[in-house]
Amino acid sequence: RLTIVLMGKRGFCPASQLDVKYVENQEEYVGQSFNFIITRFEENGRNIVVSRRELLNEEIRERVTAFFKEHGEGDTVSGTVTRLMSFGAFVELVPGLEGMVHISELSWSRVENAADAVQPGDKVTVKILKIESGEKADSYKIALSVKQTSDSPWESMDTMFTVGEQVTGKVIRLARFGAFVEIAPGVDGLVHISEMSHTKRVLKPEDVVKTGDLVQVVVKS
Repeated sequence: RLTIVLMGKRGFCPASQLDVKYVENQEEYVGQSFNFIITRFEENGRNIVVSRRELLNEEIRERVTAFFKEHGEGDTVSGTVTRLMSFGAFVELVPGLEGMVHISELSWSRVENAADAVQPGDKVTVKILKIESGEKADSYKIALSVKQTSDSPWESMDTMFTVGEQVTGKVIRLARFGAFVEIAPGVDGLVHISEMSHTKRVLKPEDVVKTGDLVQVVVKS
């Protein structure tokens, strides 16, 4: 706990009541001035206990209430990436309120690792897909999408490519019958194993290309 000086009297703030997040280094707070709520006042001021956490939680509740008055499912808002997980990225919409972007909603392109699309601290524009109440009081589960803030690349395919056009693409995955090649973000096509070489019979796609290769392909259909 920390010793707090207020109006000439000494009080105490338990470490758990210093912030809404876990305080790893209490020394960082020494010498700083904050607002506190007095949670205990006994023995004519000789036993004073204060909390900053309760005050911060009240401010968070006010910001969250204001956010939901203005925004709902289907809205597009701005946020900041706070942390990455194997299944996606968490985005802070307002201080104290986070939503989650599933890895499949980070980009129209295929994303294997969230770090390939975003990094903590990045400012992102997201669409609110779903809002649900969490298990705890005043908590929420918010599903977000980055990719749905822009049109699907498939909607403009007719203007992007023509049959017979030669383009450069990236091999994104292999199958026994051929290789899938991404020719634009979120747009991939199949190069059948029979189309992988004019000079030899290909038995396995990996004999010709590997995932990540840049290749020249022709749009057949």
